[in-house]
Amino acid sequence: MTANRLPVATIAFFFVLVWLGLFFFPGEAICASTDSATILVRVCDDPDNDGLCTPDDNCPGDYNPSQENNDGDDSGDACDPDDDNDGYSDVLEQSMDSDPLNSTSQPFAANLVLSPTQTQFNVGASEQLDVVGTFQPQAGGSIQYDMTCLVEYKVSVSGIVSIGACGSILGQAAGTTNIWAEQVVNSQTVATSNPASVTVLNPTFSFVPDDYATIQAALDASTDGDTIIVRDGTYTGASNKNLDFRGKALTLQSENGPANCIINCELDGRGFLFHSAEGSGSIVNGFTITNGFTDYGGGIYPYYSSPTITNCVVSGNTAYVGGGILLAGSSATIRNCLITNNVATYGGGVYFSLSSAFLKNCTISGNSAYAGGGVWSFASSITATNAILWNDSATVGLEIGLNSTSSFDISFSDIEGGAEGVEIEAGSTLIWDAQSNITTNPMFATGSLGDYYLSQIAAGQSSNSPCIDKGDAMAADLGLDLLTTRTDQAGDIGIVDLGYHYASAPQLTGISLVSPADSSILSTPPTFTWRTDGGINNAFAVDVSLLPAGPTWSTWNSLGQIIYGTNWTMPDSIWNMIPSGTAFSWKVRGMDLASGTPTIITSDKVWSFSKY
Repeated sequence: MTANRLPVATIAFFFVLVWLGLFFFPGEAICASTDSATILVRVCDDPDNDGLCTPDDNCPGDYNPSQENNDGDDSGDACDPDDDNDGYSDVLEQSMDSDPLNSTSQPFAANLVLSPTQTQFNVGASEQLDVVGTFQPQAGGSIQYDMTCLVEYKVSVSGIVSIGACGSILGQAAGTTNIWAEQVVNSQTVATSNPASVTVLNPTFSFVPDDYATIQAALDASTDGDTIIVRDGTYTGASNKNLDFRGKALTLQSENGPANCIINCELDGRGFLFHSAEGSGSIVNGFTITNGFTDYGGGIYPYYSSPTITNCVVSGNTAYVGGGILLAGSSATIRNCLITNNVATYGGGVYFSLSSAFLKNCTISGNSAYAGGGVWSFASSITATNAILWNDSATVGLEIGLNSTSSFDISFSDIEGGAEGVEIEAGSTLIWDAQSNITTNPMFATGSLGDYYLSQIAAGQSSNSPCIDKGDAMAADLGLDLLTTRTDQAGDIGIVDLGYHYASAPQLTGISLVSPADSSILSTPPTFTWRTDGGINNAFAVDVSLLPAGPTWSTWNSLGQIIYGTNWTMPDSIWNMIPSGTAFSWKVRGMDLASGTPTIITSDKVWSFSKY
């Protein structure tokens, strides 16, 4: 593939034009080279040329400099399709001889069709119902109208589902119920839909390796709607790579995040191959995929499939195309992923081919390729928001390369080199939001889980990253408020930070004793072991007390010893001092030294043992 780049002087000239467009012509400034590559820079959206930028224009697509708005909603009269805000368009109301300016005057549907007519899903999962109304105007043919948000929903058996806004139903308990929709006008039911049968199932959870020895074995045994939880560990071998969902809409997730659950491809194959038309319901959540080595998609390869990839680290993989991820014919969503240190000829981090996909809150850094160090796009339409692309390397297209009529829409992101650094080949378009994008060093910081936290004074660094609070929404609205970009593990509060969010290391909340089992009779020095819930830098002490109510001896109080693991073996020198037949109780105390306010946690039980 031969790059057809804009000369530096040409790019500079076009950016002078952009500046002139800003000064004289508010709106989008378009810079086109002689080879038809296009840079579209959003500086002040004013598509109707009425002198008002989009954020200040109540009808940005219709010329309305006076901004008339009789009903006081968000849309001015020039573009408001529903002047009385009753959900029915002015055109429909006029055709049905109801008053488009009076919300109590509404057209009656001849019939309502509710779909799907039959569905099933798990407790805790959801389904979207849709209702189409058929209207028969006084003149002309019938009109089909989306009534999903304009009807009331009824159920035959309550408690099985809850119905939210606009026909979103949530499974509450196992069972079957019928749902139907009613159009109600002035407290009177004027139309009733067909019934829909909804079956809610108890969700099926399985665990690897508890229930299935390998991840692929669990995938093969599971069905749509199931959830597979993979315990902490590093997974290798033929049945723990080249993982195949086989078209199933299920969730595969790690138990405790990507730092604790690693798929090591051992330089032979990739982590995941999707090739059975999987959709967004096929979810990979919370894995590190590393050491992939193959021609296409070193870590993950959706081929004419569109799974959801979320909370993953794709690192250290190699391929000819798409070192980290290759999307071919896909509309996948890649959300909150760290894509780093991957290598390819094209698309070191991600390669998009014939795809229409989304990058959300991803950090792409440290990848390398001949073309498209971070991202290479072939005939694809990509939307990136809240992303960081920085410190990738390539001969052509340091961070991003666009080829063969690709379109790349970037907003609320930090891109090294900015729009000028993007490789745009003939027929391709870069849509660059100059108001929300930045091109400043993100100032990565190293923390307990990796090297891509954001520098923050509040977390102990000397300065603040420019990526803090620069996203397009509140972190809570994106489900990222419980994750973190800070090395002190504090959650992302307020406007979302750009880039990948690490799992917030939970505080130490519990200690469970494992061995020796309660009431054991021992002939050799015991090795005390325990499990913990949470904590990233835990310290422990083992307390042993003479029964029935004797003094307590402690590894900390008596020996001054701090235990950093989750086991401790009593030395022979102490064991040999204990008379045979003596009984003791034991427990474990611990605290998370990384916590700002360490709290002592005591094991949930006190067990006993006797010396034989």
